[in-house]
Amino acid sequence: MQKIVWVLQSRKFWAAVIGLLIATGVLKLTDAQEADLVGALLTVATTIGYMLSVAIEDAGRHVGGQ
Repeated sequence: MQKIVWVLQSRKFWAAVIGLLIATGVLKLTDAQEADLVGALLTVATTIGYMLSVAIEDAGRHVGGQ
């Protein structure tokens, strides 16, 4: 349960959620093509992957005592 609270307090998590909402909103509210949405979603997914890798690395350092 504490991990969920930690995630909800994470600025990285909220940045990813906002990016996803903006990408979806752009598609719905403009004349953007689906390819534009796919590109935006891939950018968000890549960013989330990077954030996860940094978080895992930080957790490993914390556990390893470095």
